Amino acid sequence: MSAHASHPMQDNPQPASWHLSSTALIQAGHPRITALAKDITRAATSEVSAAVLIHDWVRDEIAFGIPSGFYDTTAIETLDAKLGYCNTKASLFQALLRARSIPTRTRMMDLSAQVLKGVLDPGTAYVDHAITEVFLQGRWIQVDSYVVDSQLANVARRKLSKTSEKAGFGVHINGSSRWDGTTDSLIQCLNDGSIKDYVLKDHGLFADVADFYQRVQTARNRKTLFSAVALRLGHGYVNRQIQSVRDSA
Repeated sequence: MSAHASHPMQDNPQPASWHLSSTALIQAGHPRITALAKDITRAATSEVSAAVLIHDWVRDEIAFGIPSGFYDTTAIETLDAKLGYCNTKASLFQALLRARSIPTRTRMMDLSAQVLKGVLDPGTAYVDHAITEVFLQGRWIQVDSYVVDSQLANVARRKLSKTSEKAGFGVHINGSSRWDGTTDSLIQCLNDGSIKDYVLKDHGLFADVADFYQRVQTARNRKTLFSAVALRLGHGYVNRQIQSVRDSA
């Protein structure tokens, strides 16, 4: 399957060949990805335990942050940068899972920018948010609990607990950074009703994040020439701000 599929993709209950294939961003067949996936899952005793090991590795070995390439960052580039956010960590997470023959797919949502309050102002009320759906034990499971590293997540929860806010510093206060491989696990896009209009829209399924930006003209955080230049100049400052929150434990 090509990197860009027809839109919208069908929400089929069973995985198809494209759920295991590489795309422009999800480089499942890259030798470094296949070798890393094998290494991470060396102790796995089942498909579920392999998926959880990959989840925990991506969560904590790739710090939450904004890469200079923004959403146009490949799995390998995310690996090299050692940081990423929902859209780019999803590409790496899915590449590693697919390398171990675990089907995945990308679902894109409009998520309240409140979740980023205290670490980043995206300039929009909602942000484009990628959720990974993983096919395990005969069903699709929604996951974004790998997006925020454990250190930042723990600090964020403590900070939120001292306020009346339900989301901020990268997390939803009721979200989870742990995943058992059998149930949905969401740390950012948890639509539990505690925040009004927190999730505005489910855009459906896409081949990868690049496919979403190519096909959805209403995408909120599309790169422009101006924003690309600003991002290259300012992403270091943003990441230092995130690190300052992480270090405030």
